[in-house]
Amino acid sequence: CAFFYLRFRLPFSMGLLGLGATFFVVALIFWLSPSFLHEISSALWLLGGLGMFAAGVWFDARDPARATRISDNGFWLHLGAAPLILNGVLTLVGGGMVGIIQRSEAGSAVVAAIVTLFVVAVLGLTSLLINRRALIVSALLSTGAAVGALMNAVGLDAGVLAASTLVVLGGGVLILGAGWHTARRALLKHAPQTGVWARIFPPETSLEGAPRTVATA
Repeated sequence: CAFFYLRFRLPFSMGLLGLGATFFVVALIFWLSPSFLHEISSALWLLGGLGMFAAGVWFDARDPARATRISDNGFWLHLGAAPLILNGVLTLVGGGMVGIIQRSEAGSAVVAAIVTLFVVAVLGLTSLLINRRALIVSALLSTGAAVGALMNAVGLDAGVLAASTLVVLGGGVLILGAGWHTARRALLKHAPQTGVWARIFPPETSLEGAPRTVATA
């Protein structure tokens, strides 16, 4: 992925590079010591996601107006970061994303689902501050299983469960789309807006109507 990006400069390869690096480290540790991987897997997923998020913010800070292809690198990094962060936190709780689906104890499933929704809320606020819809949309898609587990714990059958999960996720996306700019302006009033922070938390007006150009570096 690294050579592909250096040769063609296609932004999606940056996201693949971040995910590939994370899975490579996980596979390497599994090859060396499966038992050790079991002990630190949650930290690896979480650190991998946070690393991709930090790299995405770095690219965004280079292009706060989102006017060049540099910011597209950040988009793909944020898109891949959210599931890793979510899974890392859930693994700390116990079981990860797969564990939520397979969990048999209703109480444990509810706890895992509530933690998931809390993480999604934090990612949502973060995405508003840095003006990256990719982060929260990716988190919403990843949390579908957690929402399903929460509804399954209260006794909904499979058909109602699937429909309700889609309604909840669709409603979240619609609310974000309709109130994005208003919510950003409200949050930015409480965020630092000087120095490097002004590039990490770009003003709402700086991103409207900016022409896109192709980055030269």
